[in-house]
Amino acid sequence: MFTELAAHLGQITFVSTELHKQDALKFDYNDSQIAAISISYGDEVAQDLVQKILDHYGTWQKESETKSLKPNLLLQI
Repeated sequence: MFTELAAHLGQITFVSTELHKQDALKFDYNDSQIAAISISYGDEVAQDLVQKILDHYGTWQKESETKSLKPNLLLQI
């Protein structure tokens, strides 16, 4: 699901994503290979669209947020 979300968000101008791989010591086919997604966006319009897309995909846990020139989110499901 993370890769689908990253592809969906990547269609928005000024939005970029980075997938973070799972760091579990033992591989489990029932677990996601992706642990989290970082989302960077450039303006408030992009932020609104990102939030609407995230809402479409379900409930998210915000791990961190930075307020810089490009706001960033690190999310886990």
